[in-house]
Amino acid sequence: MSKLIDLSERVDELVHPFDEDASYNANCFVLTDKYNDFLKTELLSNYFVDGVEYHFINRFVPCDMEGNVFTSPKDMLWPAAMSYAKRIEEYEKTYRDHLSKVWFEGFELMANTKYYFLLWNKEKDVSITLKTLDQSKYKSISDLTPLNLTLTPFGAKQAGL
Repeated sequence: MSKLIDLSERVDELVHPFDEDASYNANCFVLTDKYNDFLKTELLSNYFVDGVEYHFINRFVPCDMEGNVFTSPKDMLWPAAMSYAKRIEEYEKTYRDHLSKVWFEGFELMANTKYYFLLWNKEKDVSITLKTLDQSKYKSISDLTPLNLTLTPFGAKQAGL
């Protein structure tokens, strides 16, 4: 499991002061730079993966481009009619795709209004309010490092871990 940590902790993990292998140290600088860019990512900006745009809330919970959270297909009641089979299959595929692009583990969207999003992580007992009028306490990923969050495998990949 990859934890979201601040840049100084990341450097401490990577750099060995007595390591004389120049190629290893050069690689550490590349990885540190990538992690630093990750931490600077603005939380209120949408992101792209393979040319597909994802809503910024999708970093926490799977949602569509309007910020409407997808309900897990197993929690939904579907009509038994065969005519719904294709729609169910398409929904499940969309849900899995968006779920695989979430960056942080364990969040639920508790409130979604025109002006803010309230996210809650039950395991960490952490709530995050993202305000869309540039009043948010959390502006970039680096602002989340004190919360001791866990990155998903996709989030770790985005961070270069």
